[in-house]
Amino acid sequence: MKRFAMTLLVFAATLTVTFAQRGPEGRRGPRPMAPNLEHLQTQLDLSDQQVADLKPLFDETKARLQTLREQSFETDEARREAAREILEEQKVGLENILTEEQLETLRSQRSEVRDQKGKRTRAPRQNDELRAAIDAYRTENMEPVLRAQRAKLEEVISESDKELIAELRAQRPEEGERPHRGERPTEEQKAERKANKEQIKGLLETYGTDIKDLMAEIEPQAEQWKEDMKAIHEQYKPADATGEDRPRRRGHKAEGDRTERMEDSFGFMRAAHFLLMDPAAQPVQMQKAEIVAKTYPNPAINATRITYELPAAGTARIELLDKAGNVQRVLFSGQQTSGSHELEVDLSQLQTGIYYYRITDARGNQVTEKLIVTK
Repeated sequence: MKRFAMTLLVFAATLTVTFAQRGPEGRRGPRPMAPNLEHLQTQLDLSDQQVADLKPLFDETKARLQTLREQSFETDEARREAAREILEEQKVGLENILTEEQLETLRSQRSEVRDQKGKRTRAPRQNDELRAAIDAYRTENMEPVLRAQRAKLEEVISESDKELIAELRAQRPEEGERPHRGERPTEEQKAERKANKEQIKGLLETYGTDIKDLMAEIEPQAEQWKEDMKAIHEQYKPADATGEDRPRRRGHKAEGDRTERMEDSFGFMRAAHFLLMDPAAQPVQMQKAEIVAKTYPNPAINATRITYELPAAGTARIELLDKAGNVQRVLFSGQQTSGSHELEVDLSQLQTGIYYYRITDARGNQVTEKLIVTK
């Protein structure tokens, strides 16, 4: 019965409240129930008496949640706790009205909903590896070029504007200091951000042409970055993620309606980021880690298998070297996840001798191992 009660509480929450609307202070508040009682009647084949008993229960819960939405709370958690108390009382009423068979139906339907939601959710590890691959690519390929271009811009910026840019740069929050999701800026913070944005706009009006010229110089590299980023996202895309069945959100405008506004916004943010970039800052050093690799068989005749573990996701490269350290051929080059991998190597064209293979990952981690070929 406890299991049914927990399922019922979760299902009741789904029916009666979704924290998707804003409360009086910008916080999230509950929304009236959906679907309605008629929908529940169809799902559970409710009797007329059950419908009559459930209607006042649903109406009361809806009214209490509406009142809750208009109240002020110190935190979002306090608001959610108050809603949970209301739903707990509704749960008790539902237990007394529904039959055991109907409770079982609710449990099964809730399980199906969880399964469907799980199919649309990307695994946390997949997200982590995607972010690591993107960060590694930006550090290795994009940042050196952008910093070099930003150093050129420094030559035309006035001393007074350099001081203003340094102040604006210092006010940017560090990565670990960014507000958590759900936190709302104060009025003072909003005013400060607005003032900073206006100052950045003024600077971009002054140096916008110079920035465009500098970006034009690296346009071929930028196009390659776009292609490489697409390849990285494709590498980590879930196998069943087609995007064709994704429902359009309520109020969501068609892509063509938003394109111009998005491009303007993106262009401003990209230019602002470039303007505030510190050309004198040292590039972030990627943490070094060990690559573990082994080969079997070794010595080998016509083929062998390299098994290896990468500490970082991103571009990996495996090269075959001769005894003198010259690259004979590239065995693999492409995007790979962190963790274990295997590579079959054809040795049929090699002569008897001592060779080496070298593995390099996106962060510059590297390992070189001996490989003996016998005929």
